[in-house]
Amino acid sequence: MLVILEDLGKTGSVNKIYMLSREQFYLDQLFEVFPLLILNKSPTAGTTLGFKHSSDFSKKRSGKLNPM
Repeated sequence: MLVILEDLGKTGSVNKIYMLSREQFYLDQLFEVFPLLILNKSPTAGTTLGFKHSSDFSKKRSGKLNPM
């Protein structure tokens, strides 16, 4: 699902640091209402540090099931 929470203007009008700060703002608000385990497993904008795929993820993403 895609939800646009804020329009930051034309492409190139804001830098990556500002975009990540706004994303983090909304993630922080979201995780106040919903526990981390229900939604996105990465609480930090712009990174997947600390996120681990399930053991069968690699099996499902190999061979014919791999979209790449």
